[in-house]
Amino acid sequence: YSSAASDVYKRQVDTQQFICQLCKIAVPLYFLMSGYFLYNKKKLTSSTYKQILIKRVKSLIVPYLLWNLASLILNILGGNILFHSKDIGDILILFIKQTPSLGPINHPLWYLRDLFIFVLISPICYIIGKSVFKHVLFLVLILLWLIGLGDTITYDGFGGLLFFYSGILLNINDIDIYLSLIHISEPTRL
Repeated sequence: YSSAASDVYKRQVDTQQFICQLCKIAVPLYFLMSGYFLYNKKKLTSSTYKQILIKRVKSLIVPYLLWNLASLILNILGGNILFHSKDIGDILILFIKQTPSLGPINHPLWYLRDLFIFVLISPICYIIGKSVFKHVLFLVLILLWLIGLGDTITYDGFGGLLFFYSGILLNINDIDIYLSLIHISEPTRL
């Protein structure tokens, strides 16, 4: 009986570890896909960028601000607010500040704010991605991510920007990620 119970426990632990590892790729994959589909095979123009910004304000900033405001109100009403300043500037910091100990008031939405920051700088990424320096920026972002810099700018340092930029590069170079995934998953035939 103990051998069967041990096997069940081992399968549960293995399943839990698999799910944890799978969850670790969710946000990087989200940033990669966001970068890939941002320009959606369109060329960078001021008109295209303006359309993207309008769309992203509606889809990222409005929900981010509303849910952070709701969280702030609930925290104040519940007396759980760790921050008791009445200065509007200090309260606004709760929506935008990023440090390892103090994220946005509704912390699980950090990725919306970070994605909007990436969208704001996406023309720079696009222009560099079209230039001969595209690999240089890619390698610099990998290095900055690996040494852990930038966590006061975005939640996970330069990791999010690395994956976002990677998505832009895949799009610029006309790499169809769907077909690439199918090709990878097909068994090789001899």
